[in-house]
Amino acid sequence: MSNRLKYVMGLFFEKKIPNKKNNLFLTLNFVDFIILTVDYYTDIELFSWLFIVVTLGILVLAFSIHIDERKKRQKRL
Repeated sequence: MSNRLKYVMGLFFEKKIPNKKNNLFLTLNFVDFIILTVDYYTDIELFSWLFIVVTLGILVLAFSIHIDERKKRQKRL
């Protein structure tokens, strides 16, 4: 098993709070997977359009999760 796959599996199955580095790693791996999948099945015009839409969606989702976690952390303190 590759080190990258072991790291991703560890992020999902270990009981720890993910930090910004872990969130960025997972986000970039997910974007990479989407790019490779869309590139395989589509032509370049559709690929570029889908890349922009999916990347913006992932960034908005990651930002909203980050804000929610920060609010939860502030309520605990």
